[in-house]
Amino acid sequence: MSVLLLGAVNDPVLQGVAVALRRRGVAPRIGPWSAGLRPAELRRWQAEISAVLVRPTGAAAGLDPVAEHALQSWLDLTPALVLNRPSAAAICASKPAQLRWLRRWGWEVPPTLVTTSAAEALAFRERHGEVIVKAVGSNRSRVRRFDGENDPRLALLSWCPTQFQRRIAGVDHRVHVVGERVFGCRIESEAVDYRLPASGGAAPRLMAQPLPEEVAQRCRHTCRRMGLGLAGIDLRLTPDGRWVIFEVNAMPGFTVFETGTEGAGDAPISEAVAELLTGRVLE
Repeated sequence: MSVLLLGAVNDPVLQGVAVALRRRGVAPRIGPWSAGLRPAELRRWQAEISAVLVRPTGAAAGLDPVAEHALQSWLDLTPALVLNRPSAAAICASKPAQLRWLRRWGWEVPPTLVTTSAAEALAFRERHGEVIVKAVGSNRSRVRRFDGENDPRLALLSWCPTQFQRRIAGVDHRVHVVGERVFGCRIESEAVDYRLPASGGAAPRLMAQPLPEEVAQRCRHTCRRMGLGLAGIDLRLTPDGRWVIFEVNAMPGFTVFETGTEGAGDAPISEAVAELLTGRVLE
């Protein structure tokens, strides 16, 4: 058995999973692929690799475009277990497209507008009251309130499609799905975006909290429909008990939820990922 951890050597997620793999007697290969990758190397690795964990690649991993294309093709075609294949993760590249699928699969999603029109954005705010603004693509960006302070920047909309959503009151929950295992985390924060609290603001409080079984099953079902063996799901529980979904992340950086979550117990996410990659449970 040979497990490949594909990404930057100093990636905390890969480092944590590598430790968990070694506890199971598996010494993983870890690091980016060389820019000189050739088809012969791909064929050799195809025979040797039984499972792959994928983290950000491309420029972040030092790959040229030709090697990146070869890598993406290999990850989609190899019979090895891949967390996650590029073809499955592609739906995460567009938040609006993903929301349409999530709605079809029975989730409640926030009222959303994607536009390059300042007039449409203002009309959306007039209709929904409290509104937040976020990027359309998959790159990490800060979620902000869309209020009067933003209005001078509305002229920039014509250059970049932007996503607006009605702000949903409630408590954030981050859910990590690893195969059939579900890890729920309740997040208490006063910030608009708990990942990036305002300067001087209190850090978010993370607490392990199992989900209601119906919600956990819906998370599993969603990941199966998307073809994701590993995912991070952002939910919010409203004051009247509704679960609203914001997005599914195919490359979740879960390390902070292992180290900073109260009551996480003895089953960190890294261990679950290592178990899925190898099929080996620690005694």
